[in-house]
Amino acid sequence: AAIAIAAAAIAASVYLRRTIRKNGKAAIKKEDEETFAKCRIALILGSKSDGNAVVRSLLIKEGKEPKEQKGGFLTSDGNFVFAEFLLESLSADKAVAAYKKTPKGKNLAYIGISFSEECERLAESLSPRIKLVKLEEIFPLLKKHGVIPEGGFVAKKSKRKIADAIRSSFDRKKAGTFAVYGAAMLAMSYFAFFPVWYVLSGCFFIVYSLAILIYAKPKDNPVI
Repeated sequence: AAIAIAAAAIAASVYLRRTIRKNGKAAIKKEDEETFAKCRIALILGSKSDGNAVVRSLLIKEGKEPKEQKGGFLTSDGNFVFAEFLLESLSADKAVAAYKKTPKGKNLAYIGISFSEECERLAESLSPRIKLVKLEEIFPLLKKHGVIPEGGFVAKKSKRKIADAIRSSFDRKKAGTFAVYGAAMLAMSYFAFFPVWYVLSGCFFIVYSLAILIYAKPKDNPVI
Protein backbone atom coordinates (compact mmCIF):
# COMPACT_ATOMS: atom_id res chain seq x y z
CA ALA A 1 0.00 0.00 0.00
CA ALA A 2 2.82 2.36 0.86
CA ILE A 3 4.43 1.72 -2.53
CA ALA A 4 1.15 2.49 -4.30
CA ILE A 5 0.73 5.76 -2.41
CA ALA A 6 4.32 6.69 -3.19
CA ALA A 7 3.77 5.95 -6.88
CA ALA A 8 0.73 8.21 -6.97
CA ALA A 9 2.60 10.96 -5.15
CA ILE A 10 5.52 10.67 -7.54
CA ALA A 11 3.22 10.93 -10.57
CA ALA A 12 1.63 14.09 -9.17
CA SER A 13 4.94 15.64 -8.10
CA VAL A 14 6.51 14.98 -11.51
CA TYR A 15 3.70 16.88 -13.19
CA LEU A 16 3.90 19.77 -10.72
CA ARG A 17 7.68 20.03 -11.10
CA ARG A 18 7.34 20.05 -14.89
CA THR A 19 4.72 22.79 -14.65
CA ILE A 20 6.83 24.93 -12.33
CA ARG A 21 9.98 24.47 -14.41
CA LYS A 22 8.14 25.20 -17.66
CA ASN A 23 6.95 28.55 -16.31
CA GLY A 24 10.19 29.34 -14.50
CA LYS A 25 13.76 29.91 -15.63
CA ALA A 26 14.66 26.28 -16.34
CA ALA A 27 16.94 27.31 -19.24
CA ILE A 28 19.25 29.31 -16.93
CA LYS A 29 22.10 27.48 -15.22
CA LYS A 30 22.07 27.52 -11.43
CA GLU A 31 25.30 29.50 -11.21
CA ASP A 32 23.93 32.14 -13.61
CA GLU A 33 20.59 32.78 -11.91
CA GLU A 34 21.74 35.87 -10.00
CA THR A 35 23.45 37.39 -13.05
CA PHE A 36 20.37 36.67 -15.16
CA ALA A 37 18.12 38.30 -12.55
CA LYS A 38 20.28 41.44 -12.58
CA CYS A 39 20.30 41.49 -16.39
CA ARG A 40 16.52 41.15 -16.49
CA ILE A 41 15.94 43.99 -14.02
CA ALA A 42 18.45 46.25 -15.80
CA LEU A 43 16.65 45.78 -19.14
CA ILE A 44 13.19 46.27 -17.63
CA LEU A 45 14.18 49.48 -15.83
CA GLY A 46 16.23 50.79 -18.74
CA SER A 47 14.94 52.83 -21.65
CA LYS A 48 14.12 51.54 -25.12
CA SER A 49 17.41 52.96 -26.39
CA ASP A 50 19.31 51.20 -23.59
CA GLY A 51 17.77 47.87 -24.56
CA ASN A 52 18.48 48.50 -28.24
CA ALA A 53 22.11 49.27 -27.43
CA VAL A 54 22.47 45.86 -25.77
CA VAL A 55 20.81 44.08 -28.71
CA ARG A 56 22.92 46.00 -31.22
CA SER A 57 26.15 45.08 -29.40
CA LEU A 58 25.11 41.43 -29.36
CA LEU A 59 24.27 41.41 -33.07
CA ILE A 60 27.63 43.02 -33.90
CA LYS A 61 29.47 40.43 -31.79
CA GLU A 62 27.55 37.70 -33.64
CA GLY A 63 28.56 39.15 -37.00
CA LYS A 64 25.00 40.08 -38.03
CA GLU A 65 25.93 43.58 -39.27
CA PRO A 66 22.82 45.28 -37.80
CA LYS A 67 21.32 48.33 -39.49
CA GLU A 68 18.93 50.34 -37.33
CA GLN A 69 15.48 50.74 -38.84
CA LYS A 70 12.10 51.67 -37.32
CA GLY A 71 13.22 51.00 -33.76
CA GLY A 72 14.70 47.61 -34.63
CA PHE A 73 17.61 46.15 -36.57
CA LEU A 74 17.83 44.68 -40.04
CA THR A 75 20.50 41.95 -40.01
CA SER A 76 22.72 40.47 -42.69
CA ASP A 77 20.90 37.13 -42.52
CA GLY A 78 17.62 38.73 -43.61
CA ASN A 79 15.85 39.08 -40.26
CA PHE A 80 14.32 42.11 -38.59
CA VAL A 81 15.16 42.10 -34.88
CA PHE A 82 12.85 44.07 -32.60
CA ALA A 83 13.18 44.06 -28.80
CA GLU A 84 10.85 45.17 -26.01
CA PHE A 85 11.91 44.50 -22.44
CA LEU A 86 8.82 45.02 -20.31
CA LEU A 87 7.76 43.71 -16.91
CA GLU A 88 4.48 42.30 -18.21
CA SER A 89 4.28 39.56 -20.82
CA LEU A 90 4.27 40.95 -24.34
CA SER A 91 0.84 40.68 -25.93
CA ALA A 92 -0.23 39.56 -29.39
CA ASP A 93 -1.09 43.18 -30.21
CA LYS A 94 2.49 44.25 -29.50
CA ALA A 95 3.80 41.43 -31.68
CA VAL A 96 1.52 42.57 -34.52
CA ALA A 97 2.71 46.17 -34.08
CA ALA A 98 6.32 44.99 -34.29
CA TYR A 99 5.54 42.88 -37.35
CA LYS A 100 4.06 45.90 -39.12
CA LYS A 101 7.47 47.58 -38.78
CA THR A 102 9.16 44.60 -40.44
CA PRO A 103 10.38 45.30 -43.99
CA LYS A 104 8.58 43.39 -46.71
CA GLY A 105 10.01 39.93 -47.33
CA LYS A 106 11.81 39.79 -43.96
CA ASN A 107 11.05 37.67 -40.91
CA LEU A 108 10.60 39.19 -37.46
CA ALA A 109 12.68 38.05 -34.49
CA TYR A 110 10.78 39.53 -31.55
CA ILE A 111 12.84 39.65 -28.34
CA GLY A 112 11.25 40.06 -24.92
CA ILE A 113 11.30 38.98 -21.28
CA SER A 114 8.18 36.83 -21.66
CA PHE A 115 5.15 36.48 -23.93
CA SER A 116 1.45 35.90 -23.35
CA GLU A 117 -0.11 32.61 -24.45
CA GLU A 118 -2.08 34.46 -27.11
CA CYS A 119 1.14 35.97 -28.43
CA GLU A 120 2.78 32.53 -28.55
CA ARG A 121 -0.18 31.08 -30.46
CA LEU A 122 -0.05 33.99 -32.89
CA ALA A 123 3.66 33.48 -33.56
CA GLU A 124 3.15 29.74 -34.01
CA SER A 125 0.39 30.34 -36.56
CA LEU A 126 2.56 32.84 -38.46
CA SER A 127 5.83 30.90 -38.27
CA PRO A 128 8.42 31.55 -39.66
CA ARG A 129 7.33 35.14 -40.28
CA ILE A 130 7.30 35.80 -36.52
CA LYS A 131 9.69 34.15 -34.10
CA LEU A 132 9.54 34.90 -30.38
CA VAL A 133 12.88 35.02 -28.58
CA LYS A 134 12.90 35.08 -24.78
CA LEU A 135 15.66 36.83 -22.87
CA GLU A 136 16.74 33.54 -21.30
CA GLU A 137 17.45 32.18 -24.80
CA ILE A 138 19.93 34.93 -25.66
CA PHE A 139 21.37 35.32 -22.15
CA PRO A 140 24.19 32.77 -22.78
CA LEU A 141 25.26 34.88 -25.78
CA LEU A 142 25.09 38.10 -23.75
CA LYS A 143 27.33 36.48 -21.17
CA LYS A 144 29.67 34.99 -23.77
CA HIS A 145 30.27 38.35 -25.47
CA GLY A 146 30.34 40.39 -22.27
CA VAL A 147 27.41 42.64 -23.18
CA ILE A 148 25.25 42.07 -20.10
CA PRO A 149 23.80 45.48 -19.10
CA GLU A 150 24.86 47.06 -15.82
CA GLY A 151 22.67 48.62 -13.17
CA GLY A 152 20.61 45.57 -12.31
CA PHE A 153 19.97 44.13 -8.87
CA VAL A 154 18.55 40.96 -7.41
CA ALA A 155 14.87 41.32 -6.58
CA LYS A 156 13.38 39.49 -3.63
CA LYS A 157 12.64 35.94 -4.69
CA SER A 158 9.11 34.60 -4.42
CA LYS A 159 8.89 30.87 -5.04
CA ARG A 160 5.95 29.66 -7.03
CA LYS A 161 3.56 27.88 -4.68
CA ILE A 162 2.12 24.44 -5.34
CA ALA A 163 -1.36 26.00 -5.31
CA ASP A 164 -0.34 28.18 -8.26
CA ALA A 165 0.91 25.12 -10.15
CA ILE A 166 -2.36 23.30 -9.50
CA ARG A 167 -4.32 26.36 -10.64
CA SER A 168 -2.33 26.55 -13.86
CA SER A 169 -2.93 22.83 -14.45
CA PHE A 170 -6.67 23.49 -14.83
CA ASP A 171 -6.28 23.91 -18.58
CA ARG A 172 -8.26 22.05 -21.25
CA LYS A 173 -5.05 21.33 -23.17
CA LYS A 174 -3.75 19.36 -20.16
CA ALA A 175 -6.81 17.16 -19.71
CA GLY A 176 -5.31 14.49 -21.96
CA THR A 177 -2.14 14.36 -19.85
CA PHE A 178 -4.12 13.65 -16.69
CA ALA A 179 -6.20 11.03 -18.51
CA VAL A 180 -2.98 9.25 -19.53
CA TYR A 181 -1.71 9.36 -15.94
CA GLY A 182 -5.01 7.87 -14.78
CA ALA A 183 -4.98 5.11 -17.38
CA ALA A 184 -1.39 4.24 -16.44
CA MET A 185 -2.27 3.96 -12.76
CA LEU A 186 -5.27 1.74 -13.55
CA ALA A 187 -3.10 -0.48 -15.74
CA MET A 188 -0.55 -0.80 -12.92
CA SER A 189 -3.31 -1.96 -10.57
CA TYR A 190 -3.42 -5.32 -12.39
CA PHE A 191 0.14 -6.05 -11.25
CA ALA A 192 -0.05 -4.63 -7.71
CA PHE A 193 -0.50 -6.69 -4.56
CA PHE A 194 -2.84 -3.99 -3.17
CA PRO A 195 -4.51 -2.61 -6.31
CA VAL A 196 -7.03 -0.40 -4.50
CA TRP A 197 -4.60 2.52 -4.16
CA TYR A 198 -3.69 2.38 -7.85
CA VAL A 199 -7.38 2.25 -8.76
CA LEU A 200 -8.17 5.24 -6.53
CA SER A 201 -5.24 7.24 -7.88
CA GLY A 202 -6.11 6.37 -11.48
CA CYS A 203 -9.74 7.30 -10.96
CA PHE A 204 -8.69 10.60 -9.39
CA PHE A 205 -6.60 11.59 -12.43
CA ILE A 206 -9.35 10.56 -14.85
CA VAL A 207 -12.07 12.39 -12.89
CA TYR A 208 -9.82 15.46 -12.72
CA SER A 209 -9.30 15.35 -16.49
CA LEU A 210 -13.07 15.15 -17.01
CA ALA A 211 -13.59 18.07 -14.60
CA ILE A 212 -11.14 20.13 -16.66
CA LEU A 213 -13.02 19.35 -19.88
CA ILE A 214 -16.35 20.25 -18.28
CA TYR A 215 -15.48 23.30 -16.17
CA ALA A 216 -12.29 24.82 -17.60
CA LYS A 217 -13.01 27.76 -19.87
CA PRO A 218 -11.73 27.30 -23.44
CA LYS A 219 -9.12 29.82 -24.53
CA ASP A 220 -9.92 31.76 -27.65
CA ASN A 221 -7.66 31.23 -30.64
CA PRO A 222 -6.20 34.40 -32.13
CA VAL A 223 -7.95 35.70 -35.21
CA ILE A 224 -5.46 36.09 -38.04
